[in-house]
Amino acid sequence: MMHLLIKAKGAERVCLVSDAVPLAGLPAGTRMHWCGLDIGTDGEISVLNDGRPAGAYKLLNRSIRVLVESGTAPFEQAVSMASSVPAAMLGLRKGILSAGYDADLVIMDDVLQPLLTMVAGNIVYEKERFLLISKEMPRVFDLIAIDCDGTILDSGKNVAEGAREAVAEARSRGVEVTLISGRNYGSMEFIIEEVGITAPVIGGGGALSMMCGTVR
Repeated sequence: MMHLLIKAKGAERVCLVSDAVPLAGLPAGTRMHWCGLDIGTDGEISVLNDGRPAGAYKLLNRSIRVLVESGTAPFEQAVSMASSVPAAMLGLRKGILSAGYDADLVIMDDVLQPLLTMVAGNIVYEKERFLLISKEMPRVFDLIAIDCDGTILDSGKNVAEGAREAVAEARSRGVEVTLISGRNYGSMEFIIEEVGITAPVIGGGGALSMMCGTVR
């Protein structure tokens, strides 16, 4: 059915939604008072005190996984249908990693279980054993590429507080940090110097690859 819907409407006009109750995804034994009902979960479904089902329990990550594993949609398309497409339809500045959009972000593992959730730039959930960079665990990545405006620069176009320390910490863990921006080298140079970027940077909207101090 979803395959036919996507084919008929186009993925850019199909939204994935969930009507799961608020305790969906919480540990077994969790209980709460919701809409006049006392409901709980056994870790798989939500139930009333007498054992009857108490609303939907499946979250969006499960819907994405079903679409991908069934071959109905590629991963990127399924994620878009659960994020940027509904946000655009509702006129919300969400669902896209870009300057001016809300810094809402979910990081998931390879089976689409959430590891970290960020709302408005603040971490509101972090799995206990999840570490982005760790000396005790293999590195998850080797390079962090950062935009300039609205990212490493604050609203006053100054380097954000703590940026230099964060870059130094990443590099001490063996992770290189660079900049990717639509800016030209001249307008990026003060950031490079203040933050301590030593890796090649990309500017001009991808048109320029630059070593620090040179333009190639």
